[in-house]
Amino acid sequence: MKSFRHTRITFTIGPATESEAQLEAIIQAGANVVRLNMAHADHAWVRTTVERVRKVSLRMKKELAVMMDIKGPEIRTGARKESTQLTVGQVVDVTGSDTALAEGEILVIPTNYPKMISAVPVGGVVLVDNGLIQLRVLEQKKDRLRCKVEQPGPLGSPRQPPSYQPSRRQGRPPCPHRQGPRRRRRRLRSRRRLLRPFLRPRSGRRLRPPHAARPA
Repeated sequence: MKSFRHTRITFTIGPATESEAQLEAIIQAGANVVRLNMAHADHAWVRTTVERVRKVSLRMKKELAVMMDIKGPEIRTGARKESTQLTVGQVVDVTGSDTALAEGEILVIPTNYPKMISAVPVGGVVLVDNGLIQLRVLEQKKDRLRCKVEQPGPLGSPRQPPSYQPSRRQGRPPCPHRQGPRRRRRRLRSRRRLLRPFLRPRSGRRLRPPHAARPA
């Protein structure tokens, strides 16, 4: 009886695996599904890659399923020739397009979201690169947001989508962690309550669980 493998192997295709030789090796190793990351792909690359996958699959007589990982709309910063290190207290301008000119020596951070200026109020927080870089909005101009860097970091090309986080207190940055210390202490107390029946007291005598029967 021929064995049937229920598990399917999925791999993400990229610059290191998009050649025909690499595809043949991956298919020979047992891959079943090729994943395309649509967050960093354009139409020309997808069309060429799918044609190459079909060609290699037909030659090796093994059909591969093509899975397109489509993400939702993202706000991304513009391309940069080299990385820029942001410092605490530095003033930067966040714009809704890449056509805005710099005012003096203020660094401009362009985005692909035209409504960025009206979406974030004064005092709001703009998080870049999954929150590694934090900006505080100081002024809302016609074509830009004048911000101050509160959490520094390297700004390269491209960065992760910025996100808006309203401030709970004016002038105080919100906690960058989703899980605060109060919630961590609450979870720790819950774990201790669950493990308390099985822990050894200081006397060394092992406690019986509450559901265990006492010896006669």
